[in-house]
Amino acid sequence: MTKTFQQTLTLTGATGYAETVGNGSIIETKGWELALNLAPIRTDNFNWDINFNISNFDKKVIKINDIVSSVQVAEGRTAYLVHDANDDWGNIYGYNVVTNDAGVPLINSNGLRVYSDNFEKVGNVQADFNGGLINYFRYKNFNLGISIDFQGGGEYYSVTRQLLAYSGLGDFTVGDNSLGNPLRDPVLDVSGNEVNQVLASNVGTGSGGVLVEGVDEATGNPVSYYTSSYSYFKSMNRKAGEWIYDASYVKLRQLSLGYSIPKKTIEKLPLDAITINLYANNLWLIYSEIDGIDPSEIEAYNSTDDDIRWTENAQDPNQRTFGLGVKLSF
Repeated sequence: MTKTFQQTLTLTGATGYAETVGNGSIIETKGWELALNLAPIRTDNFNWDINFNISNFDKKVIKINDIVSSVQVAEGRTAYLVHDANDDWGNIYGYNVVTNDAGVPLINSNGLRVYSDNFEKVGNVQADFNGGLINYFRYKNFNLGISIDFQGGGEYYSVTRQLLAYSGLGDFTVGDNSLGNPLRDPVLDVSGNEVNQVLASNVGTGSGGVLVEGVDEATGNPVSYYTSSYSYFKSMNRKAGEWIYDASYVKLRQLSLGYSIPKKTIEKLPLDAITINLYANNLWLIYSEIDGIDPSEIEAYNSTDDDIRWTENAQDPNQRTFGLGVKLSF
């Protein structure tokens, strides 16, 4: 399936204009879906039904238009969602860690990682697959429903993790370093002097700080520093490439328990049936790469292209909801 979208397009300043309106992109979508409905057990008193589905949709940007080959479709916290011609739909752009050809980070003389001067591709929102599993059990007048959904692959930009690092409120900003000393303790050289960073070969045994390893940006030789935790975590602020995470998850979406009152109990009432249900939603995030962040609940952020969930923008924690329902049939 191929679609063409019209939207405002950002132009290079060399044209003399800031933007124009035109085809936002020509997108080709291919995919598959598998659905299974099973009934493993069927008796007079007990039923078990299973509904399972899994799907994949692969979107490719075939072309933007004759003016540009790339278009920004959303912005959030010094990161952008971009459509690039001849590439996967849903690329995330931001400042990224600079590495050598072997993928080893470059380290500067301040004992910090080097970041790109310009935005570059740091991730992609597209999942490898999505799906759900519903189990429904009935025993006499009782019924139990269990609904699970899941996703494999895809990525998102976590502003929560970024701000937790910058503010020093994240649990990953405390603890002991590789010397067995608290990260937040002062960095000490071998003579006991307090410094902001020191080569690992010249660090004091009682030093705090974060061990930063890579290759020297000037020489390309392996290098490692102990750097103050304040400088280290502050340097990562607004560097989207540091905060890209796997969007895979498994979630217990809903649990429901119901009871149908026997007909003989209500035979004197002007009712055909009474069913009472207890339910709970968003009950348990079974798996996520980052504890406390639910990839299935990430909000769209200033997106002009569908409801694209690509940046977790320091949103409030998800809420569990519980309820009671009564169904009356006349």
